[in-house]
Amino acid sequence: MLMRTAQYAPEGSVRVVWVSGSAAERFSLEGGIEIDNLDYQIERTPWEKYGASKAGNILYASEYARRYYAQGIVSVSLDPGNLKTDLYRHVSKWQKPAMSWVLKDPIIGAYTELYAGLSHEIGLDNTGAWSKLSCPLMLQFDG
Repeated sequence: MLMRTAQYAPEGSVRVVWVSGSAAERFSLEGGIEIDNLDYQIERTPWEKYGASKAGNILYASEYARRYYAQGIVSVSLDPGNLKTDLYRHVSKWQKPAMSWVLKDPIIGAYTELYAGLSHEIGLDNTGAWSKLSCPLMLQFDG
């Protein structure tokens, strides 16, 4: 359906947005994913596993872009930011107040996702990119 739509839609308007995150850089092991340890015979911490899953989203976006660029489909991965979500539900009680100063409301992450999916500034020249997209709305609400 995406390939058919891309034949008729304005260039760069048909896209797939992959939500990654800063955990790909912060918590995954060097190289992002241990292909020879996908079954975790060598145990990894929950954060390393989470980081690997986010690195996987970057790799999916890049590979998808490689495969479907010629058909005019844009594929980008993004970091929605550090958001107040259930991801942090298991942090210790003493960490929660400190994190409330750093984490932002989930709507802020949604702005970045909408920007990646709808902005005219994103197109085939961005395909395959891992980016902390410079969403003007994100900058406006950041802080």
